[in-house]
This record gives sequence, structure tokens and C-alpha cells, in this order.
Amino acid sequence: MNTLIIGSSGKIGNFFLKSKKKNFYYTYFKKKIPNGIRFDLMNDNIVPIIDKYKIRKVVFLSAITDPDTCQKNKKYSNNINVRKTKKIIKELIKKKIYILFISSEFVFSGRKGNYSETEKAEPVNLYGKQKIKIENFLFKNYKNFSILRIAKTYSDNLNDNTLVTGYAKNILKKKKFFYVSKKQIFSPLYVKDLIKIIYFFLLKNKTGLYHVAGPKAYSRYQILVKILNEINKNKKFKFKPNIIDIELNKLSLIAKRPLDVSFNINKLKKNINFKLKNIDYVLKKVVKKHNVKKSERR
Repeated sequence: MNTLIIGSSGKIGNFFLKSKKKNFYYTYFKKKIPNGIRFDLMNDNIVPIIDKYKIRKVVFLSAITDPDTCQKNKKYSNNINVRKTKKIIKELIKKKIYILFISSEFVFSGRKGNYSETEKAEPVNLYGKQKIKIENFLFKNYKNFSILRIAKTYSDNLNDNTLVTGYAKNILKKKKFFYVSKKQIFSPLYVKDLIKIIYFFLLKNKTGLYHVAGPKAYSRYQILVKILNEINKNKKFKFKPNIIDIELNKLSLIAKRPLDVSFNINKLKKNINFKLKNIDYVLKKVVKKHNVKKSERR
């Protein structure tokens, strides 16, 4: 069946583009993508696209995902993340389209951690509240959908600045100071696993609410130390930066951040047929790629 990815020019959307699956169509707004369909979520009607390409399934990625941007631009972010998103979903419901909606770990307060799908969502920032509004709207008005609350994603791409590669780059540049929190805890998710999960859900028409995260929870401090230790296994590279534990509530953030948003993913594991990659596996790939890149430059 033909599938539409709404919001394909972001970090997650780019991984769909690389997979080059048949019968998939991709929308973009400002950042043009090859063979993409321009779609302005604020002003355009989704129906002509659905009809023209005979779409039967939709993955909804498009959103303003930065909590500070949402808080700073309340009206605009509410228009994008809630009002216009609801409008599009209503049209998809009329067409009886299967919807896979991407939500967030930020729907929780962060006071507890190890959250399962049955626990009450209590967002502490506007972005989380906006995601909950769409979740509730879907549960109230439709059945043929799945909601994936995803953890913070990372990749093994040396050219991006996601969790692992961002820290690795700065270590390799011998950055002297790192400011990270021992109390900010989450379950980092390998983005290629996320893409694999989405494809599996689309294939099997999975419905309901799922927490999608990596197999283990870490603090930012623990992740940084892991990366540093792996890189320092190289005998020619030994580096010890100053790692400073910081309190999130003392940072000049516009929107409040929940501290512990680690996920219980037992439900997810029962519904997929493959194992999720752990951060150690991906980190080894990153370090190996870096060593290959260095040898190519010599």
C-alpha cells in the first residue's frame, strides 16, 4: 500500500529517504528533498496529495520538536503541533487512512522514570502538552492508528550531531570542558531501529500506544563517560577532559525539562520480531568509522 511520510526533511525523515522503499512518498516544506512533495502544513490541503498518490497509510513526523521554540512561540507552535495537525488527521480519518503518529518522551513529568504505557502522562512543558492533545484526539476519534512515544534518538553518522556522534566529535577535538547532568536520564534510541520499527508497524498494521526506546537507560554523564572510554581504547589517543555535573534547573532554558524520562519497553519487545541495538554496539561502529576516515586521509 502507498505510504506518505509527512515531514521528511528532518533528521528522522532523512533516514526514510536513504532506505529508498517502493510505494513511499515524502513531503517537505522549506528544505527540498529529491522527488519530494512540497507541503505547507499551515496552509495546504492534504487531500489532493492523498488522492493523487492513492495513499493508504501515513507516518506523521511533522512538528516543532524543540521545547524552547514551542514555549517562545506559543501561538505558532500550537498552530503547527495541535490545530493544523488535528485538521490533517480529521481528513485522514475521513479517508480511513492508517495513521502512525510520532509522539515524545516529554509527555511525562520525569519524577519517576521507567514509564510504561499505562501510566498517566503529566507533561511539564508546552511541547509535551501539545503531543498529549493529539494523542487524546486520536483515541477519542479513531481506531486505525498507532502512537509511538519515542525516546531521544541518535545515529552512527559521523556528519550529524546526535547524541553519540556529537560527544565523540568534541572528544576527538579535545574539548576541555563538558557540562552534563547525572540526573537527566533517558533510554537513547538508535534511529535505524526506530525506522525498522516503523516499517514493521506499517507492515503489520499495529495499533495502539507504544513506548519506543533503546534497551537501557542512562544519564547524559554515563553516556559521555562510555564514549570517552571507548575512544581512549585507541593507544594513540588518550584524553581526559573535565566533566562537570550540572543542574538542569540552573540552566537558562526557556522550557522546563523532565529529568528521568526512561521508558519501560516490554510491550514494544513483545510486538516486534528483532532485538534493539544497545549504545555500546553503535558506539563501536562510530569509533571504527572514525578510524577508517583517518586512515583514508593519510
